[in-house]
Amino acid sequence: METDFSDIKEAWLDLEKAGHIPTVFQTYDWMETWWKHLGFRGRKLILAAYDGEELIGIAPLYISKLVVKGVPLFNVARLIGAGESDYQAFILRTGKEELALRALLEHLRRYKWDIFWFSDVHPETATNHLIADLLRTARYHCVQQRHTPCPYISLPGTIDEYKQTLSRNSRRNLTKVCNRVERLEGMKYVKIAEVKHLDGAMDNFFNLHQNRWVREGQKGALAEEKVRNFHLEAAARLFRYLDLRQLILKDRVIATTFSYDFNTKRGVYLPGMDMDFEHYSLGSVMMEFGIRDAIERGLREFDFMRGDEEYKFHFTKTVRHNMRYFFAKNFLKFKTFCKLEGIS
Repeated sequence: METDFSDIKEAWLDLEKAGHIPTVFQTYDWMETWWKHLGFRGRKLILAAYDGEELIGIAPLYISKLVVKGVPLFNVARLIGAGESDYQAFILRTGKEELALRALLEHLRRYKWDIFWFSDVHPETATNHLIADLLRTARYHCVQQRHTPCPYISLPGTIDEYKQTLSRNSRRNLTKVCNRVERLEGMKYVKIAEVKHLDGAMDNFFNLHQNRWVREGQKGALAEEKVRNFHLEAAARLFRYLDLRQLILKDRVIATTFSYDFNTKRGVYLPGMDMDFEHYSLGSVMMEFGIRDAIERGLREFDFMRGDEEYKFHFTKTVRHNMRYFFAKNFLKFKTFCKLEGIS
């Protein structure tokens, strides 16, 4: 059935509390906040699947026009949060995943859309395990592709065990740069522990992250005010999971990491560095400090998330790949779309 955020808020939050939400990007607070700030991108369509009175699945979608060379050609359905969400998935109650996903895909046929563009599907979710077979069963036309790389570390019990997974040169270099920073007079590595300090800390994060990209002549992920406003409100609403760290040198914030700890995993969303101190290898230092802290907290995974930036592979060689699906009801529109987008 079609529904809205407010109608299923409590049931959605109950799914989160019971552990049925795969990543922070499927939480009610992330998605509702995204729609509030970035929902101009299309028309909202939220579908809910029930087994009796029990909510077993949610497909939070929006539909927008795909414009090719100035011509609006297709109505494209995407998940709410697309673009800002490193991982996407349908929300499916554990134990009833197939029933829920089948119901959502069947109900989706009733609406006016041409192409479903489903990117960055987390490979270890029930959505990814089930969707290809269910799309074929439902007679959708579909292309399945391996998509963005996501490096990660399966965390051991101690930092020394982790460092043994690195090469001798990597261990030596990491120890050297961390020791050099730790010896700086007035250096502090802190977590933002109270919501009242969040606004100032997020401003520091935004500025450090963006200044680096501006310096390199690029736009950066946080260039738009509406995107920054989204992240600021989402961080406040998801403060229970937020891990926002700062490296402070004599009252000056010189580095920061913006992460979420969810389901015993730390996902590093974005870093920010003061380029006046780039000779200190602050990116490497912040990652090592973050890994050390995650191990001490008993987390199972340190996830660098979406992207193949070189620095990530200084810490791990383990990579999973998000998946991408394009599917449609109409064969001709599907083939036309694939040809225009170069999808094979």
